[in-house]
Amino acid sequence: IVLAADVFVYFGALEALFSSLKKVVKPRGLILFSLEIQRSSGFSLTSSGRYSHSRPYVRKVADQVGFTEILVKSETLRLEYGEPVWGDIWLYQK
Repeated sequence: IVLAADVFVYFGALEALFSSLKKVVKPRGLILFSLEIQRSSGFSLTSSGRYSHSRPYVRKVADQVGFTEILVKSETLRLEYGEPVWGDIWLYQK
């Protein structure tokens, strides 16, 4: 299992990251990660210095390398200056 809570938000484009994960995750292995939600397509750098990603973008990238989506769930990832930061918790299987 690869667990990356509040890590992938420091990556814009996810293609190279998922290609690398494909090489190291064993068959039937799991990837659990969080990302800040973006309503528009693709991804963008936010004022916090972290990236937000749209669901269609994440699904496209994961599908291109052959990962199967098991779960996606919206949650409060953390508080920033006392305000909730919403994001998605993702679970994929190779």
